[in-house]
Amino acid sequence: MLDEAIIAIAALLIAVAVIYRFSRTAYKGIQRIEIVLGVDKDGRTIADRLDSVEQQLFPNGGSSLSDKIVRIEFVQREMKTELDQIKTISNTWLRQEGT
Repeated sequence: MLDEAIIAIAALLIAVAVIYRFSRTAYKGIQRIEIVLGVDKDGRTIADRLDSVEQQLFPNGGSSLSDKIVRIEFVQREMKTELDQIKTISNTWLRQEGT
């Protein structure tokens, strides 16, 4: 009889520990989801934050990510043109030196 009581108490303690651990893990997961989907420390919702990201995807006159990429592309094309000219000049110079 005593052995059965000890086993029952042990089983109950294990069950309580498992339920506590599961509840704690679920609570932490829900908190993380609320942080992502809820209001951040600045008082912005996920919709507000996504709007600010979306604004960066479209040209707006200079400060968006799209405008910056266009500027980088333009500079890269200029640099390639200059490099091609230097290459042509150096190849011409090398041919003249060789003859």
